[in-house]
Amino acid sequence: TAQEDEFNIFKQESEREIFDLRTKIKSLRNQLAHLKSDQTKSKQQKTLLISTEKSSKLSSPESSKQKQIFGNIYKTAKKKEVLQNDSLSSLTEINPAKVVVSKLFNWVKAWETRNSSLYLSFYSKNFKDPKRSRSEWEAYRRKTIKNYLNISLQVSSIKTYLTKKNTIRTSFIQRFKSNKFSDVGLKELVWEKDSKGWKIIKESWEPRQ
Repeated sequence: TAQEDEFNIFKQESEREIFDLRTKIKSLRNQLAHLKSDQTKSKQQKTLLISTEKSSKLSSPESSKQKQIFGNIYKTAKKKEVLQNDSLSSLTEINPAKVVVSKLFNWVKAWETRNSSLYLSFYSKNFKDPKRSRSEWEAYRRKTIKNYLNISLQVSSIKTYLTKKNTIRTSFIQRFKSNKFSDVGLKELVWEKDSKGWKIIKESWEPRQ
């Protein structure tokens, strides 16, 4: 989208600016270290990233100016990093449906590649199967994934519904094929956001011709 393109451009420019600023910081740090080495050894060395009143004072006007420039550059770089993180977080929060759809396709890939551990990682610890306990359901899914070969899973007509603040329902047509079995049906996954991200808490499937 246009918003994502603008963000990517901003991110690239910010990264370049931060790289340049950090290069200047490194150069200034070396200069300040050289100036400090000329002072008496009894003065305690302080980190150049945090300037406090307890830091040893550089007496010459040139040293004070270098220290001030360094402080300004460091603050600017930190502001850029905070802005980048805030912008990325905001973009993710604005498009929760896109995040869930992206996870949906990763869920499909995990199933097709028969990676049962990765497949099960998409499910919340609160997920409940109507017919089996959680441990029985996991064992059943691992066995099913292991027994089927040449799995092909196609999803289409994907729809997303924001049912609650941290809950999204996705529905789609699922076409499953393998060496032993094939079917077509309407699949519904309910995703809930927890501390580990978006996870599936409920699923259902209805056959379709």
